[in-house]
Amino acid sequence: MAGRLGRLLERITAANGFDYKVNIALVGDFIAKEVIVSTLGTANSLGSVDPEESGLLAEKLKRDSRWTPLRAFTLILFTMLYVPCFATLVVIRKESSMKWVGFYVAFNLIVAYAITFAVYQGGKALSLGV
Repeated sequence: MAGRLGRLLERITAANGFDYKVNIALVGDFIAKEVIVSTLGTANSLGSVDPEESGLLAEKLKRDSRWTPLRAFTLILFTMLYVPCFATLVVIRKESSMKWVGFYVAFNLIVAYAITFAVYQGGKALSLGV
């Protein structure tokens, strides 16, 4: 199910340099920010069943030609800017209303997407970190 959602979101996030594996990690990151690395590691291990082949996430990403410094920076930037964890949204709901939660989620997603889109596309145009 996570893979299908990641593939669906890839249509939107590909312009920011994100593939379905990153999208899976970002969905998990919505629940708790600290799980993005472990979820990304799990998503990058999908299809791998050989324990000898498994290794550190950093090593897998180094071998993957799609992981560039620009893509990594864009992911970090998006993670810092987009919606905080679910617990924060629960507190916002408790202190105000669902309208504010909706506004908060939509505003942060739009801002994070727009900024990381500009950074990624600008970086690609200038051949920075690719």
